[in-house]
Amino acid sequence: MEREVSAGVHFLKRIALERGKLDEAKAEAFAEKLHQHLCDKYNGHWYKNCPSKGQAYRCIQINSGVVCDDVLLKACRESHLTTSQLGLPRELTLWIDPLEVCARSGENCRPFTVARFEEEPGVAGRGGLEDPKGEGQEAGGLDTSDYHSATSSSGSSLPANLQYFYQPAPAWPRYKKAAPVFLTPVCTPPLPQLFRYYFVPQPSPHFLVPQAPLQPIVAR
Repeated sequence: MEREVSAGVHFLKRIALERGKLDEAKAEAFAEKLHQHLCDKYNGHWYKNCPSKGQAYRCIQINSGVVCDDVLLKACRESHLTTSQLGLPRELTLWIDPLEVCARSGENCRPFTVARFEEEPGVAGRGGLEDPKGEGQEAGGLDTSDYHSATSSSGSSLPANLQYFYQPAPAWPRYKKAAPVFLTPVCTPPLPQLFRYYFVPQPSPHFLVPQAPLQPIVAR
């Protein structure tokens, strides 16, 4: 459990350093408090033989309904920080599970892997209990079918006449020291339908002028 929690905490710390208003010392103090509270929270809710069990309980979520997770608030309060100083995106879901840490920046985005671990040979996990090193089952048996157990609900509340919208999507860098970058594509609405009207000139009415036979003029 220690390594998965450390990976999740390090992910949030790097976001705070890149997007927030924290220096290295304050970010490290926040990370230590958060690591401690997450380990205390996950104690007794860590199932190596069934990683999906307790996933909603271990999930760290930020969205319009949950401004900030309780664990983050507690770590900020003990570190004398505010949540705005962390610079976290307005929608973020972080799953810390045995052998894998995943995140998602919005309900309409796909989860991406933050860290993945392998079971060390010679260490057998026991369901519901954790060994000192925190090893779990093989990564191939990870069940991620219930990622919807903790999802944001703001995606379905967008007004129909919304002209511009954005969905931050994480771009995970290939280098370890680089922080995740949240791209914000701006989508414009489709152009309104154009209607063309053609005016066909109507032919003028034809008037028939009666013609009388000409009479010869007789001089008198």
